[in-house]
Amino acid sequence: MKRIVAVLLIVAAVIFLFACEKKDESDEPVSDKTEVVLPGEKGADKNETKPGEEKKEEEKKTEPKVKYPLSDLTLVDNKDMTVEIIETYVNDEGDFIFKVFCDNKSGKKMNLYTANTTVNGYMVSGFLHLSDVEPGKKMYTEMIFKKNELEQAYIEVVEKVEFDLWVTSYDGTSWSDIADKSFIVYPTGLDAGSYKETERPPVKGELVALDDKGLKLTIEKAYVNKERLSYTLQIYTENETDRELSFEFSDVTVNGVDMEPFWIQYVNAGRKAVSEAEFYLGYFEDSGITEVEKIEFKLIVSGTEIFGDVLYEGEYVLTMK
Repeated sequence: MKRIVAVLLIVAAVIFLFACEKKDESDEPVSDKTEVVLPGEKGADKNETKPGEEKKEEEKKTEPKVKYPLSDLTLVDNKDMTVEIIETYVNDEGDFIFKVFCDNKSGKKMNLYTANTTVNGYMVSGFLHLSDVEPGKKMYTEMIFKKNELEQAYIEVVEKVEFDLWVTSYDGTSWSDIADKSFIVYPTGLDAGSYKETERPPVKGELVALDDKGLKLTIEKAYVNKERLSYTLQIYTENETDRELSFEFSDVTVNGVDMEPFWIQYVNAGRKAVSEAEFYLGYFEDSGITEVEKIEFKLIVSGTEIFGDVLYEGEYVLTMK
């Protein structure tokens, strides 16, 4: 009798394990998120990986960095501080890098800060990885221009970089200016006479919203960014005037529902920029929006020096097809 019971228990266990295995193979993950798909681009996702791209991604990571000829460029050299670009290259992640040497010869803490950075005429963020130099110390840091921003601005080769560099000292109670300079650097060895700015390549399906009196705004594309959980408008702006301007959206609605992407882009005189206005998918879900049909907004372009200095104001309706 005991033997029969034991055999039955073994058979039951085998059947149970087999059933579990079949269940695991057939179960599929179910998302409780509502996906907003741009009409005409079903399932479009900027971050989607296509077959074979995994291998390419691995190859990119193992590629050696690409060096530029620019090196040994002194930016600041006085009794308190020396700052030099000692190497220029593209790292394994595709970011463009100025390797910077700093020598604080004073007895005060020094801080480095960059602003108004442009690459090939486009407003692109360039930030210092480390910016504080302790008294009497030497330090290496990096000025980094991220790959995704360069690609977004259609930049394959960095030929011209403009930036402001501020160096300030701190004595424990207050900050003092040590250096405040503007620089134009040509990493490939060009100069002002040989450098030529390239025209922006047209984007299929783009919408030119404004092109008047030196002001340009083009909505290049709309897509769903699953990584950031947003519905995104990629926007090109250009300022051909002689002063800094701000471009911003106001009174935005999607399918008649109020939305605030809070998009504003500052563009220096004679410069261009590519940026993104993002609508978070969670807001769409809360409002019952499953497909974007129409976006309405007011575009305001203003000077930045005087409050209320509006150069342009216009209302737009985007019909998504």
